[in-house]
Amino acid sequence: MSLSELASAARPQIALADAQYWNEEHIDEVIANKHVQVLIHPTPAHARRPGPGWTGGRYTFMRSVLASEVGEQLYRNENR
Repeated sequence: MSLSELASAARPQIALADAQYWNEEHIDEVIANKHVQVLIHPTPAHARRPGPGWTGGRYTFMRSVLASEVGEQLYRNENR
């Protein structure tokens, strides 16, 4: 295996995290500079519903991704 093959094999394609890691600047940096897709639940597990300002835009988009079949499966497998 060449060094370039090793480097590309070790690079993650997706990052999964809990709501405590939600930081839009960091999400943008990882996507743009590291070329890694990010799935972070935008609502803390203890919250019954989204807090003020936690709706629309990226928050709604991330919830819809996590509610999809693929998003659900990825996130569920991570939290085992």
